[in-house]
Amino acid sequence: MNPERSERIEIPVLPLRDVVVYPHMVIPLFVGREKSIRCLEAAMDHDKKIMLVAQKEASTDEPGVNDLFHRRDRGLYFADAETA
Repeated sequence: MNPERSERIEIPVLPLRDVVVYPHMVIPLFVGREKSIRCLEAAMDHDKKIMLVAQKEASTDEPGVNDLFHRRDRGLYFADAETA
């Protein structure tokens, strides 16, 4: 992608414990953290899109950017801010 023509979008990020979700995969998600619930509500109130990201350690209750696995080769960059 041409850096001059790149487009920045914002999308809610939902950290997942002990699970990795692949495209077209259907699984139940058990959401209990207040931030995670707000993340899902934000997605439902807007375009219904959400980014599911695996946590490095399931025991981390308040995951930040460095606690999540990244896929920078796909042009996905996380801002240095709290997750939704």
